[in-house]
Amino acid sequence: MTTRLEEGAFTGDVRQADLDKTRIHLRNVHGIGSIRCVVRAMTASKALVGKKVRVEGRYECDREGRPRLMFVERITPMQEHHQFPL
Repeated sequence: MTTRLEEGAFTGDVRQADLDKTRIHLRNVHGIGSIRCVVRAMTASKALVGKKVRVEGRYECDREGRPRLMFVERITPMQEHHQFPL
C-alpha cells in the first residue's frame, strides 16, 4: 500500500518537541485540532515550543481524510499581536 502525500500549510501552537523522533506536535490547528510534524532541524524547533507557527510541506491523511503526519519543509514563526485596552 502506497501512501499519497498532499501539499499544504497549517498554523498552530507548538506544544511538544521530541528530539529522538525529530517531531513536533502542533495543536490548535483550525479544522483539524492537532497534527504531528516531522522536522529535520530539531535544534531550531526546540526554541519554538509554546509559540504559534505556520508549517509548510507534505502530509499524510488518516482514513477519514484528515491530515495526521506532516513532513515539514518550512517553519515560519507567527507574529504575536498584542492588544491593549483603551
